[in-house]
Amino acid sequence: MLCPKCGAEALEGTSLCSQCGEQLAPQSAPVIAEPEIKDKPAKFGLPLLALLGAAALVVGPFLRWVFQSNDSQSLTMQGLYWSPATALYVLGALVFVVTLVLKEKERQMSVALTVLGALCLALVFHFVYVVYDEPGLAWGDIREGFYVSAVGAFFTTLAGCPLFRRLMI
Repeated sequence: MLCPKCGAEALEGTSLCSQCGEQLAPQSAPVIAEPEIKDKPAKFGLPLLALLGAAALVVGPFLRWVFQSNDSQSLTMQGLYWSPATALYVLGALVFVVTLVLKEKERQMSVALTVLGALCLALVFHFVYVVYDEPGLAWGDIREGFYVSAVGAFFTTLAGCPLFRRLMI
């Protein structure tokens, strides 16, 4: 480093010139600009959990909900034969519509998804109550349609929470 007054060579780290006593400005390290990190905008701006929940609610009623087999008969019941499962199908379609219509209105979508998810969870848990109340049916008789619909109801409810709604596609 050179002294700005007399031009003499000064040692690194010194604050005064050894020749003339001039105060030397501390040499600062070069400033490297950090790149600005921006959130990658979502392509469609739709909440992922709401769409997954709606898809599971629409598909679940088409799958088997109960399969019971004994020596004399075999019983298979699809979700659509049970009226609350049909309601889950309709609510799943409604979740799709709400997600598309309210995608710009975050607060309204949060409330709507929470209410729809709660309704779906109530219907799913009502089915559990029916299974335990029905003579001859056991927990092992419940099939994949129930589980798919239960996951859909859970995802729809979570999609109403602002923390989880950040997961977008």
